[in-house]
Amino acid sequence: MKPKETAAKLAPISIFLFILLMVFVFPGPLQGENRLTKTLLTEESRGFLLTGEWKWKYHPGDNRQWAEPGYDDLLWENIYFSRDIKNIMKTNWHKVGWFRCHFRIDETLQGKPAALNIRHLGASEVFLNGKPIHRIGQIKTPTPMEETPEPVRWKAFTFDHHSRQVIAVRYFNGSTVSQQRMGFDTGFILLFMDFDKTLSRVSKQNILFTKYETLLTAIPLILALLHLLLFLFYPKMKENLFYSFCLIGFAAFFYTIMNRYTTSDSGEMIFYFRIGPILNTLTISFLLLTSYSIVYAKIPKRYRYFIVSAVAIGAWGAFKPLGLIYIGLFLFTTLLIFESLRVFIRHWPREKKGAWIILIGIITLAILSVYQVGDVIVEMIAYHMTEPPRRFFRVHTYGGPVFIICMSIYLSYHFSRINKNLETKLVQVKELSEKNLLQERQTRQLEIERRLLEAENERKSKELEEARRLQLSMLPQKIPQRPDLEINVFMKTAAEVGGDYYDFHIGKDGTLTAVIGDATGHGMKAGTMVTAVKSLFGTYNESVNIPEFFNNCTNIIKGMNLGHLYMAMMILQIKKNKIIASTAGMPPALISRKKSQTVDEIFIKGPPLGGFVNFSYQQREAKIGKGDILLLMSDGFPELFNQKDEMLGMARVKRIFKDTVKESPGDIIASLNEAGERWSSGRTQEDDITFLVIKWK
Repeated sequence: MKPKETAAKLAPISIFLFILLMVFVFPGPLQGENRLTKTLLTEESRGFLLTGEWKWKYHPGDNRQWAEPGYDDLLWENIYFSRDIKNIMKTNWHKVGWFRCHFRIDETLQGKPAALNIRHLGASEVFLNGKPIHRIGQIKTPTPMEETPEPVRWKAFTFDHHSRQVIAVRYFNGSTVSQQRMGFDTGFILLFMDFDKTLSRVSKQNILFTKYETLLTAIPLILALLHLLLFLFYPKMKENLFYSFCLIGFAAFFYTIMNRYTTSDSGEMIFYFRIGPILNTLTISFLLLTSYSIVYAKIPKRYRYFIVSAVAIGAWGAFKPLGLIYIGLFLFTTLLIFESLRVFIRHWPREKKGAWIILIGIITLAILSVYQVGDVIVEMIAYHMTEPPRRFFRVHTYGGPVFIICMSIYLSYHFSRINKNLETKLVQVKELSEKNLLQERQTRQLEIERRLLEAENERKSKELEEARRLQLSMLPQKIPQRPDLEINVFMKTAAEVGGDYYDFHIGKDGTLTAVIGDATGHGMKAGTMVTAVKSLFGTYNESVNIPEFFNNCTNIIKGMNLGHLYMAMMILQIKKNKIIASTAGMPPALISRKKSQTVDEIFIKGPPLGGFVNFSYQQREAKIGKGDILLLMSDGFPELFNQKDEMLGMARVKRIFKDTVKESPGDIIASLNEAGERWSSGRTQEDDITFLVIKWK
């Protein structure tokens, strides 16, 4: 084969191998070069990130010649900064190393000023085309820096008058292991920004930080001193002491936040990050302690658990100040804020005027905390962030001042009210001393009146006792006896003179009429009504039906002008194995059926006597079998109340009665009384109680 033919055949193979060599050994030129335009510098709000997706060169060690633009870095390691820096800092880092980046700039940037910002936890020198343009920190190597490090992060510089530029970063960090253990990123971030835009940004930041420093540190410290003095003037108001500690912690916490983003010293920055969680937990703990002091006379024991949690979270943040600590910190803060809100809502201090002012501040904090926790969790988990964005701390800057203002207004208002109350009490003491002379003069008069009152009470007691005896004398002295019936009655009045009434009447044909009544209320007026009804029942004739008798009684009672006095009554006619009943406002009668083992009600609606004239009262009939038991009662028993203000009720009465039907009438009444005493549990009887039990043998 001829040499020309051989060369023609080998040419494509040589070109292919050359392309492979360029791709794998020299990837930079084929994958596009780094370019910086005027648009990139001006459009980015925070600056253009050079350590983002740009291609860089890296070499461990330290050599000042590596800053020169003409230095041959062909054999250096090619890296994409955002992708490879973490791996370098963990596996191939020797305290100091150099990073170089080649890029082109537009003609509009050549010879023009710009600004540089570098952020890290170590120390660095930045060179542009071999000229030093920025220094941060002190590089502790055998080759020390020639000049004092810059105290600021943003530094102005000027691009050279040609398109190709080389930036070199000499970076030192001898504490990467400990910093990585605490969760810090041990690399660095390099930003470029338009010069004019940087001036505007720095000016705005200075104004903003001055405003925040005044609003979030100076004012809380002044208020803390004020409330500390209020506590010294009046030590009983411990909430002023706790709140002053809360304000001091609040000011210190925000001081650390502002300074950790402005300091150029890595040691100070790490210290501010580590002390931040401790100050946050202490501040929110004193906030809760202030709320407890306002509402409770004694701090609840559960506060100990919050203190233990605060110490644990603060220690966690001190040892590892980045990462999940922020989620735990924000959750703990939100928990304590909602605990304060729960305390004020559940134990609203109604006697303390103006407490609603505190609620405004706490509700504001609670709403913003919920918003903050949600955003923190989403941002940090979704984007694998080690610390929350700065915007999350703006929530504190809004909610914190609102709460501080509200709490300070309330505590100051409360302190002023205490002083006013003291002045009022002094006036009262003076008036009281003047009244003592009058009281001494009135003492003898009061003693005379007391003796007269005792005599009057004794007289009234005797009259009430006589009235009680008179009332008892009007009740049947003997219970009617019939061979087919077993009858028993019981009455317990709520006062000396009761309003309940029972009576019997035996007709010529042997019909037994039983009556039970309940006058309005109890006492002397009720006794008057009972006396009148007793006289009316004395004229009762079984030939007259019960509804007609009720209407006659109503007409007579209304003619007596007794006012708002009424008489509830139930009349029951017993004829062999049949009963006829009618009621005027009494509880239903209960019949225990022996054959079916059930309890029936005889419930008839009707107003009490003395109310409506010519009312159509109803009467009902019921058959009675052997062994059946009839229970009549006044409403004092089913309306018994227990200590929880619950009424006994007819449903429970029926169950109690059903459980006692195998006993005699006397034993049934005894069981009912025992059940009533168990239900009331010593509560004072409020109405008269009367039972009438009839059993068919």
